Amino acid sequence: MNIRGRNKVNPNFNMSSMTDIVFLLLIFFMITSTLMSPHAVKLNLPYSDSNSYESEKIIVTIDSTRNYFIGDNQVDVKESSDMMIVLEEQLKIEFEKKRSNGFKIEDLGISLRADETLDIKYIVEILDIARGNNWKVALSTK
Repeated sequence: MNIRGRNKVNPNFNMSSMTDIVFLLLIFFMITSTLMSPHAVKLNLPYSDSNSYESEKIIVTIDSTRNYFIGDNQVDVKESSDMMIVLEEQLKIEFEKKRSNGFKIEDLGISLRADETLDIKYIVEILDIARGNNWKVALSTK
């Protein structure tokens, strides 16, 4: 009497599918690790010849002596104790003028031009005003 079954189990394990998965994971991690730079952040400032959105932007300029300009008009904020409130009110007036000229409020924004020698705290003050009013801000460069 033959007790052995007809189906034999093959004790060999085929490693080809496992090696395929390992190689795919290896390629994935090699590609993604080259995209990350953990030690430094390289900052390249943008350069553009295009002025297509300039009419929709309110240009705020701060020169090296902390004179504030909205467009070509100087805003008197040095003498005021609440200079950021004065600047915010002037910006609201400019936004209202642009909106009454037919621009959509979601298309409007501020183009901030600051002198390179200016302390960052003066730029941050403008950014805080814009954030508080949900305005978009773009920093202008050379």
